[in-house]
Amino acid sequence: MQLGKPLSWLTHEDLQLFRQFLKDPLPHARWVADGGRKYPRHDPRWRPFYRTLRPSSQYQAMVIINALFAWLVEAGYPAGNPPRSR
Repeated sequence: MQLGKPLSWLTHEDLQLFRQFLKDPLPHARWVADGGRKYPRHDPRWRPFYRTLRPSSQYQAMVIINALFAWLVEAGYPAGNPPRSR
């Protein structure tokens, strides 16, 4: 998933889209390695995922994003905190 936005422009809705993306990264050919194998980053078959993320990994990714935005807000970077919106 690529929105082409800087972090400071992300909205709560963008992060909800990312949460859905983590459940099923489409298109698989772009995001998930063939055959569920890990490849070195220099290998053209490398993909960020080598299988669909488990729910616990999806949750952990969102915990990390929440912490990132909390830190960025504290540092004065974005105007708001998209994970905490709504």
